[in-house]
Amino acid sequence: MAMAILNDEAKEITSAIVSKAINGNETAMRLCLERLVGKAKGRPIELDLGDLLSAKGLLLAHSRIAKAIGDGSITPEEANMLLPFLESTSRSIQLNEYDQRLGNLEQLLGVGIDV
Repeated sequence: MAMAILNDEAKEITSAIVSKAINGNETAMRLCLERLVGKAKGRPIELDLGDLLSAKGLLLAHSRIAKAIGDGSITPEEANMLLPFLESTSRSIQLNEYDQRLGNLEQLLGVGIDV
């Protein structure tokens, strides 16, 4: 029912919004621009995460993200986009550490696989 009413009045509603946009109504202007150029899906996030080459660095990066949410530099949604990156970086660090430790053990035992 509501859709039928909206469909019947679509031309008048559109004209009213465009008129308000022309007269400086910021909300109407935003609606018109979003319709014309599309809503922004993301923006570059300017946030210094620091050194991500260690577990300590990753912990500090999490802290910087939390601080940025708190001071409004980034939104919680933007933070959620950064966390998988930090998670994969953490896994890479772990794999590198395991590889080094395994190499050290192989060297101590005098064994190893040449690749």
